[in-house]
Amino acid sequence: NSSAASDVYKRQPMGYLMLLLKRGTHEVAVYKGDVLIYKGQIYIEKEGEYLLTTKLYIVRVSVYDFFGAPAPGVVVLKKGDEVLKAVLTDDYGIAVFGGVPEGFYEVVAGGVVKSIEVYGDTGVTIKLPPPAWLIALSAIFGLLIVYVVYRFAVGRREKEEFIFLL
Repeated sequence: NSSAASDVYKRQPMGYLMLLLKRGTHEVAVYKGDVLIYKGQIYIEKEGEYLLTTKLYIVRVSVYDFFGAPAPGVVVLKKGDEVLKAVLTDDYGIAVFGGVPEGFYEVVAGGVVKSIEVYGDTGVTIKLPPPAWLIALSAIFGLLIVYVVYRFAVGRREKEEFIFLL
């Protein structure tokens, strides 16, 4: 009954398919686009129409730079070594992945990798490390401070030696 399938689909975020299946064991692979959502065997005891469903969820990723500001760029959703989707963050540093089935994934943004488990709508926050230029600038600033302290100490010692000689 296709109207029953439509009613089920409207109530929950899921993919659905109505099939006429014969009795026995069947290999099933369910895809959403190029993404494998489910693969396995099902056993049908009685021939008939069956509604196969799989729940799909939303993964919301918030990305912030080192200073806490929303970060622009690409966020990637991976399962194992396979890249499932890549989405650009918006002006608020948010990337949204829709139609994600249950499972374990990796979210990658700016070289930071976070492992997540999706079993419902999920949110994850990624804080990016400081940019390389800031690390280099901090190192230079640190060396400058060491130099100034050293020059101050050497200058003070020379002044004390001069007074001692008088």
